[in-house]
Amino acid sequence: RRNIAGTGTQTASLAFGGQSPETAKTEEYDGTSWSEQNDMPATGYQMAGAGTQTAGLGFGGYKPGSPNGNNVTYEYDGTNWTAGGSLAIARRNTIGSGVQTDALVFGGYDGTPPVDFTAQTEGYNGTAWSTRPNLGTARYALASSQNAASPSTLAFGGMTPGVTASTEEFTSETSAVA
Repeated sequence: RRNIAGTGTQTASLAFGGQSPETAKTEEYDGTSWSEQNDMPATGYQMAGAGTQTAGLGFGGYKPGSPNGNNVTYEYDGTNWTAGGSLAIARRNTIGSGVQTDALVFGGYDGTPPVDFTAQTEGYNGTAWSTRPNLGTARYALASSQNAASPSTLAFGGMTPGVTASTEEFTSETSAVA
């Protein structure tokens, strides 16, 4: 399948969703072989992932009838998927980073004119998504240092709409007492 999402490490990976045809399939990799697991609650592709094989997230993606993207979040506990908090902006072709209780989603295709893609970044605390500092350049189909802790992640490559090789470091918001 193609347009699949995933997360985890080389010896404990999680792959989910995808297209060929559209699927809700979930598979785990143990460093040697893949095994089929319980499916996601709904089909999806062009989703993003974050977390680990036993505490993963899948979010965004393509939704039939809404080609600009989806705002769903699914949480994986190593066996089953359950619904999580909704993204503020529905999007697809985005990327995630972090762990299940401290994740980021940034960029993506949201169908909003004039450029149809976004620089918006959101953070997930294990329950709900909220805004974070945006990317400097709006883009979609990008990559990240996916398993990095959210305050220290990278976004790189993607479409702006031309292909870009730029890299951005995420910097969390700070505040000072006046």
